Parts: sequence; structure tokens; C-alpha cells
Amino acid sequence: MNERKLIGVSFCITYVVLTAACFALVRFGVVTNCYAQAYVLELPIWIQLAIAKAIGLYPVLQELSALTHWGVPYAIVYVGSLYPLYRLGCWVARIDEEALASEEASRPRPHPELEKNCERRAEEIY
Repeated sequence: MNERKLIGVSFCITYVVLTAACFALVRFGVVTNCYAQAYVLELPIWIQLAIAKAIGLYPVLQELSALTHWGVPYAIVYVGSLYPLYRLGCWVARIDEEALASEEASRPRPHPELEKNCERRAEEIY
């Protein structure tokens, strides 16, 4: 697995772990208020819900939630966000690779003759 994919996967794993922590807070009774539980469970997907509202899909998610268990639209939104998160991690890694490559390219190189002289001197010394 190359570095870009690894960073993309690490973004997804971080997201899954934080979501599991939110569910654990509700499941194990740390958050007991009903409204607070709903808030904590919405934390991992609040950006996706805002996007759904902006593009007009929020009523569809509400209708789907009314027809099925609330977990179905949650899972659709949650799983659908993993791929963009993975691609974001790959993009961040690419930017980092390009920055390192440009830094390496801008580094001054010694003249080839100087390198040969240094090698000869090293051979003479040793």
C-alpha cells in the first residue's frame, strides 16, 4: 500500500473511531438526556446533513427515516462519506509529496567534478 492510500485509510479509520466513541457515549449512559443523545449521534455526520439540506436532500432523508429505522439514512450518509474522506487523505498526501519534491529539486547540487575529487581524496585517505 503506497503512502497516499495509507493516509486516506488513516483518515477513514480516525472517522470510524470517533463515530464509535460517540455511539459508546450514548450506549454506556454517559450522555443520558434524550436531546443530548441525538446531538452526540449527529456529530459525526453534521457536515453531511448540512450538505444534504443545502442541495435539498434533507426531506428525502427525513422521509426515509420515517419509513425505516433511523439507522438506515444514517448508514447511507455515513458510508457515503467514507470515500470522499479517503480521497481527501490521498489529496493531502499528494500535496505533501509535491512539496517535498519541489524542496528536493530546489536544493543546490555539487558540481560533478567536485564529487569526483572528493571520492578520490576519500580513496587516498582510506
